[in-house]
Amino acid sequence: MPPKMTFQMDKKTKDMLKDFHSFLTVGELGFSAGIAADIFAEEARSRVKVKTGKLKGAIVSRINKTQAQFGEKGSAYVGVDYKKAPHGHLVEYGARGGKMPAQPYIRPSIDVKQGEAIAAVEADISRRILKRFGV
Repeated sequence: MPPKMTFQMDKKTKDMLKDFHSFLTVGELGFSAGIAADIFAEEARSRVKVKTGKLKGAIVSRINKTQAQFGEKGSAYVGVDYKKAPHGHLVEYGARGGKMPAQPYIRPSIDVKQGEAIAAVEADISRRILKRFGV
């Protein structure tokens, strides 16, 4: 039987750990994820071919506000508001039969800006932890 180990913490440390857990799970990370989504959306807008400007104006980034919306809290979405530009998927993926070749703008944006987005999220989380906990 392995030895049993017990740890004792003072109330302040226990409260801080509970607060930190809450900080990580109640959507605070969504704001950081939103920073990454904004970076990807800005790059996608710069890559999309412009005829009328509808598609460029319809590229959006949103923070997940509810757990059911996009999966886990602490996530964000970048894509097209299809009410404004219902043809966005045709530009990204092309049309069947080669009538319209694919002109990807979202996937390459994520590929190119991934490192910048990760660095921005890391910096934002660090800033939030320092601000909240003074660590």
